[in-house]
Amino acid sequence: MRCQHKRIATETAFFSALLTMARHKASSRRDPTQLRHRLTQRLLEIADQSHSSDILVFLDEAQHLGSSEVEWLRDIHDELEGVRLVTMLIGQPSLRARKSIFQRDGEEQIVARFMTEELPFHGVRSAHECSACLQGYDQGRISRNSGWTHTRFFPPRAWDAGMRLAPKAEPSGKFSTTPANESNWLGS
Repeated sequence: MRCQHKRIATETAFFSALLTMARHKASSRRDPTQLRHRLTQRLLEIADQSHSSDILVFLDEAQHLGSSEVEWLRDIHDELEGVRLVTMLIGQPSLRARKSIFQRDGEEQIVARFMTEELPFHGVRSAHECSACLQGYDQGRISRNSGWTHTRFFPPRAWDAGMRLAPKAEPSGKFSTTPANESNWLGS
């Protein structure tokens, strides 16, 4: 779910957004208690259907989450008996400042549940890293049973001719094609 900046956070908007993320049909009700209950039930249903006791939730732009929204998320975390809600907060560097504020204010339960580990994303910085990323497209399957990689799917004739993305990484850490090569790709 992508978190949006709001002047005033409401339970209705927060739980409706999470229900939409969880693909629940009735996410537009106005009663926050019902929305919270529906979200808890939907998450338990997802865990049951996937035969897992873990649910992974990605919250992008998490620096926009206010204290109330994090508390509401903690409440959901507590209500999921037998199911562990693993929450990945993804955001700008200001998310670290939010963590510091929670620590300063003695909100260690928030930090312990949602902010235990920081993994900074720095982007691609070298030819080696670029090649490793591109290799994921060359080797990663579109779906488990397809047998087709992403590279094979998008330019199939180029794939059949032996073209792979990983060797295209340059020392600068960027991806490159020459005009002659590009026409081969686009004509795939």
